[in-house]
Amino acid sequence: MSSEATVAAESAAAPSPSDPERALKADIVIKNHMLAACAGSIVPVPLLDLAAVTAVQVNMIRKLAAMYGKTFSESPVRNSIAALVGGVGGPWAGAVVGISLAKLIPVVGWAAGIVAMPAVVGASTYAIGHVFLRHFQEGGSIYDISTEKVRGYYAEQFAKGKAVAAESAPSGHAA
Repeated sequence: MSSEATVAAESAAAPSPSDPERALKADIVIKNHMLAACAGSIVPVPLLDLAAVTAVQVNMIRKLAAMYGKTFSESPVRNSIAALVGGVGGPWAGAVVGISLAKLIPVVGWAAGIVAMPAVVGASTYAIGHVFLRHFQEGGSIYDISTEKVRGYYAEQFAKGKAVAAESAPSGHAA
């Protein structure tokens, strides 16, 4: 089936995107995955923490896609996440990789990671979730998201996500 036919079939099968109950459930999915990503970010093994965070983000999008009657494929989702995080969160993305690698330094590196990474990872996961949520609500699919067009919204949601992550973090663990 062509991607155009897939998009048309999804649009016809998708429940009403303005359903407030579904939007509320989607917001809960995003917040739960934001917290799970924060937890994944404190894995003490460098780069394994980033793999855990990415897996959480992909799973979040899988659940949002299912809620909106969209087909799911991991590869385009991973590509979209990389484009969003690398394009908009470039400096943050570099910092997260650096913090992850700093975990190679016993005690100090791991302590820095446990303090700094959860807030950035939580904000990014929140932003990614809301970018895909809005895209699905507007009738889009994982195959037709334009990371160029949603970068401004990602940046806006990232800023909002930092506040949400800080509110959700245990006392003393948010940046």
